Amino acid sequence: MQEHYLHGILLPSGTFISQLTDGSPATNTEELVGRASGHPDPLFRGIRGQKPEIPFTTPAVAQILDAITGGTNNFCLDLSAGNTDVGYKQGTNLGVRYDAGSSYHERLRIAKGFLTWNTISVQQEQDATIACRLLAAPRGAPKAFSDSPVPDSFPPLASRAKASA
Repeated sequence: MQEHYLHGILLPSGTFISQLTDGSPATNTEELVGRASGHPDPLFRGIRGQKPEIPFTTPAVAQILDAITGGTNNFCLDLSAGNTDVGYKQGTNLGVRYDAGSSYHERLRIAKGFLTWNTISVQQEQDATIACRLLAAPRGAPKAFSDSPVPDSFPPLASRAKASA
């Protein structure tokens, strides 16, 4: 089975965020369920909308805070000025990940969205980490995420060496 692991996020400003953990994309689907009195089961079910996001954690606290606090808000960075590319590296479960310069990768492109941080964690004799959320703007954007193979010109992926899981 082919699995892809979150490798890095390239912000419109050119900032590349790496060393990411806990980066599973979520669709956050809102369901519409219609019930009538006396019926044990719903008479109608449908999807009202989705709010896609990618939560992640990274030890790059200064890099995240510098990117976010450079704008007008200290908790959220508006990413609508350009495309945000999220790179996923292909690998096997508990195995070797493919070479970063190969074509075994996927890229999600977010046309409109924002980056926000939730918590900063610091423990004695440990690295500090920051938990963040990369959210796509589902309303007003025809397609929040678009996927395509990572081109050779995507420097952060092409310049990384092969790493084991």
